[in-house]
Amino acid sequence: MVVGIVVVIIVAVGIGGAILLKSDAGPIDLRSENEINLGHENNGAIIRVSVGAAVIIRLPENPSTGFTWQYTVNENILEVVGDNYIGPENAIPGAGGTRVLKFNVIGSGDGEVNMNYVRPWENQPIDHFSVILRAE
Repeated sequence: MVVGIVVVIIVAVGIGGAILLKSDAGPIDLRSENEINLGHENNGAIIRVSVGAAVIIRLPENPSTGFTWQYTVNENILEVVGDNYIGPENAIPGAGGTRVLKFNVIGSGDGEVNMNYVRPWENQPIDHFSVILRAE
């Protein structure tokens, strides 16, 4: 009997760029994309990008709970050009929104983005997001 393993990479085209899911098959090659949109489904991914590309990360956030996304990036590879919170569409008290980070890829190499969802006065994050952008 032959047993095989199939790895599926799903790539969908969204508004203004590619939306992709994480693949355990190695780096995902998006060097042909000018704008790359990422979310929680890409956590832990290695993505090949071109110098000059824009990378947008959207993650759910609810600052009314005290939790916000804090992040670090390799500033030799990635330039932060946007960091915005977009509130919920409806004005329900306590409803969460979306943190939107935008980076320009400005250099070659591995630009890692590490993000922790944490209250500033606490040491333990309740969520984590990381991605490696391999710029060429």
